[in-house]
Amino acid sequence: MQYISESTSEEGGNLVRDVGGWSVASDLLRYRFEMKTKGKSCIRRLHVAAIETFLGDPSLTLGQLAKQVGTTEKQLGRNSTLTMARKILATHS
Repeated sequence: MQYISESTSEEGGNLVRDVGGWSVASDLLRYRFEMKTKGKSCIRRLHVAAIETFLGDPSLTLGQLAKQVGTTEKQLGRNSTLTMARKILATHS
């Protein structure tokens, strides 16, 4: 929780308190681990960028988030981990 809080925001770190939040955290941690140890990851950078940007500022709308990470709302809608993170944080608000 502390690691996610430091790399995103306090609210983003609180996400891992929820059982569903562990899958979100695992994508972020797996990506960083693979990049550090292998120099590449099976998880796409855009996938991780969207999650990290959202966790850094959960008040962003899907449109604002898409603009910040350089993609479309439709593409973000396909990111199941992002969708889960948004639902978890919405229930805690």
